[in-house]
Amino acid sequence: MGTGVVEGAGGHLVQDRMEQAGMRWTKAGAQAVLDLRAVRINGHWDAYGQWHRPQHHQRVYGTSTPVPEVVEAQGLELAA
Repeated sequence: MGTGVVEGAGGHLVQDRMEQAGMRWTKAGAQAVLDLRAVRINGHWDAYGQWHRPQHHQRVYGTSTPVPEVVEAQGLELAA
């Protein structure tokens, strides 16, 4: 792979988003944004969302997210 390809990818991934007018970034904040851009650009957004939602729920509420199939089954039992 040539350096031009690497520099082009760097410009597309980093520079286009991080160097807009008036932006200031901490290292942690910049890394978080770059990680999300890489996930989106690589086409893994849906898989990341499926992983992230239960992680976020655990972090915020301290309990694991109910499995959607279990919730649906409970709803069907209540409806019967």
